[in-house]
Amino acid sequence: MQSTRIIAAVANVWRQPNNTSIDTPALANVGLQPWLAQLSDEDTVALERDNRIVTQALFNDVFLVEQFVNGWAYGYVVNQADSRHPQGYPGWVWAAQLSTVPLPVQTGPMITIRRGFTPLLCLDGRTFLNLSLGTELPVISSKDHRYYTVQTPLGTGKIAKRATQFAFRTARLTPGATLVRLGEEFLDLRYLWGGISA
Repeated sequence: MQSTRIIAAVANVWRQPNNTSIDTPALANVGLQPWLAQLSDEDTVALERDNRIVTQALFNDVFLVEQFVNGWAYGYVVNQADSRHPQGYPGWVWAAQLSTVPLPVQTGPMITIRRGFTPLLCLDGRTFLNLSLGTELPVISSKDHRYYTVQTPLGTGKIAKRATQFAFRTARLTPGATLVRLGEEFLDLRYLWGGISA
């Protein structure tokens, strides 16, 4: 098996290695907003009814590839447990959403994005991608008072330190109350079967 990393902001993990024409925008690396914006309620229900998406993987998640077939990769989302598959949650990812370039081993701190979406910046300030809530990245440096320097499959980048904190105060909230408050940020968002991203 080959260890790869997700280089899309969010990659759908599909049950089968095929898609309809309406799903083509979901295979881009820039995010799922263009795809989601075109889906009708009926399309969204069909994703669940036909069980087409099994989960999602976020930028930098490890995806362990068992095989490549016609532009698709079958494998496992390593950080998502599955009782039947000790390697992780199984499914198909569009291969262009994967990087096979090995990253340096990081033993230092990790950050987690705690805002709905936040830009991953190049060192010169240009935006690589807008990353989703829950994305985890290894820290190279925290010396800058506004940004973390992070290692990514696209190279070294920067993340605003404020993006690693919730957009609301948590000091007096229990973990359960924090979860409820975070959930309130997503009221009226259309449900997506298998979705784990913002």
